[in-house]
Amino acid sequence: MASFQASARRLLAASRWARTWSSAPSRYSWARVNSRRPSVGGCRGHRWSGRLYVASACGASLCGCFFVLLKGFKLSGGYNMGAAFLLAGGWFGVAAAMTAVRAWQQRYAAHRAWAIRSYSQVLAPMLYRYWYVAATALFGYRPPREAREYPGGMCDGDTCADYFRPFDMLHAWTYWLSSVLVAELLVHALRRAPPPERALEKPRLRAHLLTGGPADTAPEQGAGCV
Repeated sequence: MASFQASARRLLAASRWARTWSSAPSRYSWARVNSRRPSVGGCRGHRWSGRLYVASACGASLCGCFFVLLKGFKLSGGYNMGAAFLLAGGWFGVAAAMTAVRAWQQRYAAHRAWAIRSYSQVLAPMLYRYWYVAATALFGYRPPREAREYPGGMCDGDTCADYFRPFDMLHAWTYWLSSVLVAELLVHALRRAPPPERALEKPRLRAHLLTGGPADTAPEQGAGCV
């Protein structure tokens, strides 16, 4: 009973992460991305926080890939986990880099799309364990044991037997590919939806709200924060 309650608490925490993930794209508002003035949409903060994020993400990606290569692709789950984690880390770095490239090119719709893809890979490792919590709570599946729980306090060499079960070998891939899939569905849905400022029927009012300038001055096409 106590273990079930612990699993339930972890599942609740996972649902909070899910709510954070689902609400995050709304923060990439078109009003902010398409504003030229820092005072209108916090563009200056957007630029610098974005640069810090991209630098951190690319650095983490390179370090993670280097670690996998240093281990010869052989992690706790063997070569299967090594290949999965290497591709996950590489995709994270590529998505972060493309976020910066599209911003530099002033392609702001593509910039937001790549930011969503990158953000999904930030949450994927966090949710890795929560998928195990859900499997335990719903189906009684035992998650992999830590190295200290094996006889002698170590796994069998560089690998741990629990990670070679069919579900665990598949999960090494699905934990991050599922985030890729959800991110692509979200990008597709946002691509079909018109930007909020298009809903404004009066061009002069739209120009005034976006630029803060005279109401009869139209904003430059493609203007943005970056």
